[in-house]
Amino acid sequence: MEQVRTSTLAIAVLATPDGNFQPITEKELCDALRNGVVQQMTFRRQINGGYYITCALTWRLGDCILATRRGHPRRLANLDRAVAKFDLVWVTAPPISLVL
Repeated sequence: MEQVRTSTLAIAVLATPDGNFQPITEKELCDALRNGVVQQMTFRRQINGGYYITCALTWRLGDCILATRRGHPRRLANLDRAVAKFDLVWVTAPPISLVL
């Protein structure tokens, strides 16, 4: 079985118009969801499988991407688990979109 690593290609697909994405940790995203400052949340399917989560926050310019502690985009294998995790956190769900 071939191992797939996050590459610069995956990062480029998720880049904001200025060429950079702003990483956001899971804790920061959960806090933002609790406080209702997430304007939009997007689940993006990748060519190599899995999904990335991007979001727009009211107080940050550009899109943020859910990242690991080391700053790499966090790949989610299953949408159901991702939604279930955040379903426990948000008071009012932000608009959610899916990009295939």
